[in-house]
Amino acid sequence: MDSIEESVEQYAGVQIALKALYDERERLLADIWSFMDGNNQKLLDTRKFTVRIPTKRAYDISKFQAVMGELLSPDQMNAAFIPEHEEIKVVKAKVDGRKVLPLWNMGDEVVEALNSVLIPQAPEIKVEAKKKEQAL
Repeated sequence: MDSIEESVEQYAGVQIALKALYDERERLLADIWSFMDGNNQKLLDTRKFTVRIPTKRAYDISKFQAVMGELLSPDQMNAAFIPEHEEIKVVKAKVDGRKVLPLWNMGDEVVEALNSVLIPQAPEIKVEAKKKEQAL
């Protein structure tokens, strides 16, 4: 019975340590995100790592329809917007980001409108180790 109690205690200790580790990871993420966001950076190079804030755009459907419906032609709107429909299950309405991507080059008015219909991005970074250069 002692070994099972020991296992339970060790397991609980690991759970506590993991929580502390995850909390610290979230704190560091917040620090890095705040620094990069405050400096309007999507890319940060350090000696050993490259940090990226990925570009992810999620659009508010009702705002997109209201705002962009006035700016885009019906063909552009039909290409960019996929209404709710049924396949095997109900597929919610969404904006096709691939079709909207060219709209970001259509001038300040369209870019301002697109920015107004974006859903704010949750803090996220990607960290990649730099490859060590080998001596010749």
